[in-house]
This record gives sequence, structure tokens and C-alpha cells, in this order.
Amino acid sequence: MHAELLKKFPAVHFVSRLDRETSGIVFCAKKSGQVKNFVQALGKSRKMYLVLTHGISRQKRFTVSMMLAA
Repeated sequence: MHAELLKKFPAVHFVSRLDRETSGIVFCAKKSGQVKNFVQALGKSRKMYLVLTHGISRQKRFTVSMMLAA
């Protein structure tokens, strides 16, 4: 993927990959000066997910405190 993005966007800078253990989202920046801002923002963030399940849950909200994939 890195090589393909560099072909299309030669000046791309890779910032971070979220949730490498699952499918992952890759953050990229067009300018090197933006990388620092992204990294700082990611360090202050909290991950939240919307989950679709089969059946009816007794709780509207809950916290998963273990890894989803290994």
C-alpha cells in the first residue's frame, strides 16, 4: 500500500495506523509539517467504536477492556 500511495502522491507522509490488529485505518498527511499535529492529536484521543451485533443487548453502552484480535 505504501508504494501505491507514493506513486499517486509522491509527497505523502505516513502518520499512524490505528488498530493494526484489526483492519486498521492509515492516517496520511500531504505536508511534513502536519505530521506533528496529527501525532499530538492522536496522543490525546480516545478510541470509540460503534458495534453492530446480532440479537438484543440488555445494555445500551458497555466497555470492552480486552484486545479484539491477537
